[in-house]
Amino acid sequence: MTPRTDTLEIERRIAARPETVFSFFVDPERYRKWQGIEAELDPRPGGEYRVGVIPGHVASGEFVEVDPPRRLVWKWGWEPGPSR
Repeated sequence: MTPRTDTLEIERRIAARPETVFSFFVDPERYRKWQGIEAELDPRPGGEYRVGVIPGHVASGEFVEVDPPRRLVWKWGWEPGPSR
């Protein structure tokens, strides 16, 4: 199977301070409370991004760009699991 190389760029505007929003993407505990069941995050270029969304569905990749609190870029894909 050839990995997909599609790109998705999302921009959201949230009525909160940039520091508050940024923290939910780089703090594993906050990330888990927001959207996931587990999170391993190393928010630096080349650092690990691994999030268990629901049992058997894990997104993993790496951080590409980290510019607190304004910009965060990471690349990811789904890990092989029971349903893939």
